[in-house]
Amino acid sequence: MISFIYFGKQSTGSSDYLVSLSIELTLKCQKHFDPSFYLSVLERLQAHQVTTKKQAYELADQLGLLQVQGK
Repeated sequence: MISFIYFGKQSTGSSDYLVSLSIELTLKCQKHFDPSFYLSVLERLQAHQVTTKKQAYELADQLGLLQVQGK
């Protein structure tokens, strides 16, 4: 899994912080590490130019990713 995290970082040019947020959201939404979901989250955070945790959670909420857990 660690190599996949590095792969995601390299392929999207994301910062360590954005990668960390992607992992956090992946685990909150999936309850386990799903590599394809992680990459999708990372790409969306990158595309929406997310720079803060608040923005990341707002985007995840808008996308309906957090509705399962009830936030």
